[in-house]
Amino acid sequence: MTVVDHRQRLLQDIEQQCRRLLRGFDQDDALVWQRFKAVYPALAADFQPSMAEARQVLAAEAGFASFERWLERLLENGGLDSVRTRHLRCGHDIQVRLKEAGLVGSFAALTDPLCIGPLTQGLTTPSQFMDERAAYISETFDLALPAARLRLENEYQGLLDLRGVEQLVIWCEHDTYDQLSLAYWLYLLATALADQPLPRIELIAVDQVPGVEDFIGLGQLSAQQLRWLWQQSRRPLTLVQLEAGRQAWRALCQPEAESLAQLTQHCIASLPLLERALRRHLKELPASFNGLGLTQHLILQALMDAGQATASVLFSRLQQLEPMPYLGDAMLWQVLIPLWQSGLVVADPAAEMRLHNWHSMALSLSATGRQVLEGEVDYRSLMKTPRWVGGVTILPQGEGS
Repeated sequence: MTVVDHRQRLLQDIEQQCRRLLRGFDQDDALVWQRFKAVYPALAADFQPSMAEARQVLAAEAGFASFERWLERLLENGGLDSVRTRHLRCGHDIQVRLKEAGLVGSFAALTDPLCIGPLTQGLTTPSQFMDERAAYISETFDLALPAARLRLENEYQGLLDLRGVEQLVIWCEHDTYDQLSLAYWLYLLATALADQPLPRIELIAVDQVPGVEDFIGLGQLSAQQLRWLWQQSRRPLTLVQLEAGRQAWRALCQPEAESLAQLTQHCIASLPLLERALRRHLKELPASFNGLGLTQHLILQALMDAGQATASVLFSRLQQLEPMPYLGDAMLWQVLIPLWQSGLVVADPAAEMRLHNWHSMALSLSATGRQVLEGEVDYRSLMKTPRWVGGVTILPQGEGS
């Protein structure tokens, strides 16, 4: 194919996608409207997008500020991916570097941390599940509920609206943040999206990268290393893997942990990283001797070892103790705050611990916290609020299970 032919084919592909966008807008398609809204936040009620504005939506979804720069990169790309490729990731950490690596497809980041908070509505419709997750995110991270709900809607359209997508590439590492997200995405692909034609689905799932010591996640990698993964680690998603993800998600959302424990006992050979993550996830259930989940236990252990620590020191120590690091600092906050409310952790100055000020506080283990850590007191007798491990609800003693 000559350079002229390549350019002409690209422009034809782009024009087809733009016409599909404009047609969807004219038909009041809510998902298409959201795509325009993400690029043009101040849409007027009588807004009527042009072809140029549709091109800009496609360019922005691929991570480019202008259509001209996106087209230039498409022509330089050398056949790595195409305008009909969508990259799916549970965060924005590699979005810019994928562009630097020469990958030009659109990028969808689904940032809902499914490894924390309730999954009790995970087998309902996507809209009902978003309601549950938005309520949790709003309360936990001090966001207005409408804003939290809108963010989820905007993010999930990257998976729920696959029109015009011929290649869907899922990027993930081995931890529970990524692998529980993967399980839900595979569940959606196998159920909610089963009645529509699916694109070719490919998976890049790694727990190590040559030359990278202490690999934690894809966010550590350079553009060159991500390009290497694209070329060396990308594999077609099989029907067996799709079914394994569906089963894993169903088990994760059950109100009792037995089905998930049974699933991990029967090796999920097709998705070994998911199996390992599920085993780690189960360790968040209350330990029989003190009622703590593993992350809670490690936080108290780190504070006992340190004597006193700021949030950054605690986070660093937790990363060293954690067998499968998965928490970001905001996620650490949502684990820490119930321990503080229950009197296991002391903050100095002795003010109310809030998301905006906790980083500057000196944290230490209380005498009660030491008793719980050593198994003299069961944490569930001190809990002030429920917590969740997937679909399992853990209540303070006296309120239920």
